[in-house]
Amino acid sequence: MVRARFVAGYLNQQLLSFAPDFVTTMVQVGNDFGQMAKNFGTNETLDVTGSVGAYTSTHTITGAHFKVDNIESDLAFAT
Repeated sequence: MVRARFVAGYLNQQLLSFAPDFVTTMVQVGNDFGQMAKNFGTNETLDVTGSVGAYTSTHTITGAHFKVDNIESDLAFAT
């Protein structure tokens, strides 16, 4: 158990010396990804044509919609 704590402390120190921002960056990436996953939607169109008894429709998804830190963004699939 003591060795495990020693090794964990050593590895943490090495990580901080090589990449001091790694942990905070990974925490921020995880937070942003979690927000995107909860606030994800699609931009789409639905075209309905025809006459009584013979309707047809085309459902097209044109992009994605995200919200992170109350900032909303749209990403068109054509881009």
